[in-house]
Amino acid sequence: MLVSRDAPRPIVLFTEEDNPSQLASAMAVGVSAYVVAGLQVERVKPVLEVAVARFQADQKLRTELHDTKNKLAERKTIERAKGLLMARHQLSENEAYQRLRKQAMEKNLKLVELAQRILDVADLLG
Repeated sequence: MLVSRDAPRPIVLFTEEDNPSQLASAMAVGVSAYVVAGLQVERVKPVLEVAVARFQADQKLRTELHDTKNKLAERKTIERAKGLLMARHQLSENEAYQRLRKQAMEKNLKLVELAQRILDVADLLG
């Protein structure tokens, strides 16, 4: 949904139609609440409160998923760099990790940054 792509926000859809395909489409694009059968004044505030709460819970899960995917990708990069060091220098897994850690500290880099540099050089050199 273009409206909230760059700045996500809760969206409430009020409709008179009970249309299952419209409901599915609305939920797929990020509608936080789908209200059928009118807009009665006394219902607006509770509906908005629920929509905001649902949106916040959804955003928290999205953030956690994003962070977890990033950590997994970083871990894979480090593991590949360790494997490369182990193969090229006949090191144990622990020795390869210690070498990576030491170099990262000496170069003031994050471990994953150093690992990516090692992999990039290995790809370049073949």
